[in-house]
Amino acid sequence: MLRRRLAARRIRPATAFALGLGLLAGCDQKPAPTIELAERFDPAQLQPIQEGAQPLAEMRRIDGVPWLHIPVPSERLRPTPWPGVFQASLPGLHARRKFDHDLRGPSVSEGERQWEFREVRADALVGFELDPEILGSRVFTFVGDELMLVVPEGEPMPGDLLVRVPISLGKRADGRWRVALGQLVGDGLAIWPGERWELDLESGGKRRLFTTFAAEGLPLGDDETRQSLHWAVSFDGESLGEGEVVPSSDDYEFSTIALDVPPRAGRLRFEVRGEDARSAFLMPRIVPATADRASERPDVAIFLADTFRADLLGFETGLGSLTPNLDRFAEDAAHFERTWSSSTWTLPAHSSLFTGLQPTQHGAYEVTSRLSDDAFTLAERLRGLGYRTLAMTDGAFVSRAFGIDQGFEIFLEVDTRGELDLGYDRLSRLLPTDDPRPVFLFFHTYRTHVPYFVDPETEARLGEVLGIGPTWTELGRKFTEQAESQGVPLTSLLFTPRDFDHALALYRGGAADLDRGFARWLDVLAADGRDDGLVVFTSDHGEAFGEHDGYQGHSGDLWEEQTRVPLLIRGPGVVPGRYQHPASLVDVPRTIFALLDLSPAPVWGGHALLGAGASSDPMDRTVEMFATPSSIALVEKGLKLRAAGEDLELTSVYHLATDPGERNDSRALHGAWAEQRLAALREGESRWRVRILQGGEARMWPELARHLDALGYTGE
Repeated sequence: MLRRRLAARRIRPATAFALGLGLLAGCDQKPAPTIELAERFDPAQLQPIQEGAQPLAEMRRIDGVPWLHIPVPSERLRPTPWPGVFQASLPGLHARRKFDHDLRGPSVSEGERQWEFREVRADALVGFELDPEILGSRVFTFVGDELMLVVPEGEPMPGDLLVRVPISLGKRADGRWRVALGQLVGDGLAIWPGERWELDLESGGKRRLFTTFAAEGLPLGDDETRQSLHWAVSFDGESLGEGEVVPSSDDYEFSTIALDVPPRAGRLRFEVRGEDARSAFLMPRIVPATADRASERPDVAIFLADTFRADLLGFETGLGSLTPNLDRFAEDAAHFERTWSSSTWTLPAHSSLFTGLQPTQHGAYEVTSRLSDDAFTLAERLRGLGYRTLAMTDGAFVSRAFGIDQGFEIFLEVDTRGELDLGYDRLSRLLPTDDPRPVFLFFHTYRTHVPYFVDPETEARLGEVLGIGPTWTELGRKFTEQAESQGVPLTSLLFTPRDFDHALALYRGGAADLDRGFARWLDVLAADGRDDGLVVFTSDHGEAFGEHDGYQGHSGDLWEEQTRVPLLIRGPGVVPGRYQHPASLVDVPRTIFALLDLSPAPVWGGHALLGAGASSDPMDRTVEMFATPSSIALVEKGLKLRAAGEDLELTSVYHLATDPGERNDSRALHGAWAEQRLAALREGESRWRVRILQGGEARMWPELARHLDALGYTGE
């Protein structure tokens, strides 16, 4: 369990005399305008207030960029099995996982002798092969918490070394400063311990400052002996408030702040004191003191269960439903029982969910794709209309590396490995605030994704009826042993029917765990009074267990087991019930905006499923899925076609009402319909085959690649 200590917050108001002057000065003032402080922040204006260093490393700024300076005495270098290769344990090196890879690279030097950084995927500690490209050159790399250093033949052993690693302060995006605190990014003020930032405020009416102070300890010392980090806000030298947290190197600490700001013109100061850590004031805004949350629009919360196929909802186990909590939620919600994703894997599906565009339009359908910065996402639209936008994800493809953070004022990606309670703990500390704005919350989890696991409580209750047997690790070990004994690649082995049964049992057990976790998520929302707005439960894709071609997993062809997902929407303006008309993930943005009675972004595709603008004859709806420009599927009036290739050659047709498992190709009966629909698609290629967004390429650093490997995305 993560150790967390949070000191009691101490909000100290200004003196009564100063407050009285402020009230008098504001009597004849107009209502205070909203001031987005992240728009005014410039890290070049930061001022030092103290110097600090830790015994294991030192923090320094070079050209405004903070660097870790880590000394490595020669006696700490150890030989490795490879000639000329040495390694040294560096306490705090794992902080590198939090570094912004767009910055200049790290360096190692011994006086004038320099080593060149090389990113390689190797792990000497567990016996993997060292990449031969780095042997024989004066290069270095990082492996876990180890420095791996190559000394070319003929060169002397190195003496005392200095390792320098840059750390990101963030960057400007959409006119706001985007803070980078490792896996947390957000709009804010990047003020670290020993620094202050000031700005001149014009006069205004009664007003308040809302922000969230966030801190993460750099791993330069022992968390058990870590001292408090102190923040303070003042106005013309008078304290408005102060508080403290004890930062940890394995978690984030949050402190919500709400302070009265005098209406007169003056100088506002933020400062942080304490030991080395990364800290920031997130979502800092000065707003009229009369702002009333009760008059705002409904909150919007989306829970996305990655890899949760539609038939898990209400699955009968013999001991009752697999998902009793979701079943109860569905009774009060609009349950769209015929919903398809736009794709069969995470990145393109999430990109469609947020942009209302098909994969062929937004372009993020390759494993190295990055959603374009030009995308106009659901979060961006809601933020522009006055919503506080928060996201908590399990990372990997749902991360800033792939552009999914666009529009979120706070975007926290932490690989919890499906441990939902870790996410809820952070959410319960981050969600509460006095900020009067409504909230858009996106919560993502890989709980039902590979590697499958089942909580002991669920295994004891449902293990026998679900047929839970070997663990996912044990199944993997069996395949590894088979591959080694047969001398064949692991990927050449196929699941047997019994293997599929074992995997499916684990998958369903994980779904039962997620169902229990979803109820806990609703409790977190309710504790903050956020459960009465729009609440959406859905997934990005399903999972295959041998239904077609002996395939297990996802990211394959557009079969029903990989594309059918649940969609439940509860909240104001929603008529509960089971809806049979076709729906798609690309419909979600327009549907939310229809229920909020707001204008959607013109570029969004899809249809409003509910609320203003919903179709009067939704059963005639056609759902299209374009995994790539050469892999498509289409559903219309109970018929589904699949086509592939540049010329969209028809591959199969199914009558889903009588053949939901897609077992009997009915081209003989419905081929004419399918060819007619394909002809229309070919004629309208400019609508769906021409990219609207031109995204870039995601930067695949080793830690991210390892996370994707753990999720089974190798080779995708």
